[in-house]
Amino acid sequence: MDSSTIEPAEVVRNVVAALNRGAVADVLRLCADDLVLWSPSLDSAGQSIRGKEQLRQHLEFAEESWPGIWMSIDSIVAAGDLVALELTSVVSTERAQIV
Repeated sequence: MDSSTIEPAEVVRNVVAALNRGAVADVLRLCADDLVLWSPSLDSAGQSIRGKEQLRQHLEFAEESWPGIWMSIDSIVAAGDLVALELTSVVSTERAQIV
């Protein structure tokens, strides 16, 4: 799939679908080389991931730590090539399921 021919919000939807399949290679194919992901964290500056290599490392760690993690998009907003989304993640461990 050539991500340059579809709208950025649709690329993000496809990325989330690939993540839910555990398809890290598909995620990386969909993302631009200079991608920047930001998410809130305990630190007020949040957490940033820059570039495909950082993303690959993060996704491999997450998949190793929480196999079967699942996400759904609750809302999505796009302006140009910027996309913001709110999502729900479900992580299962041997003892519990965390939403």
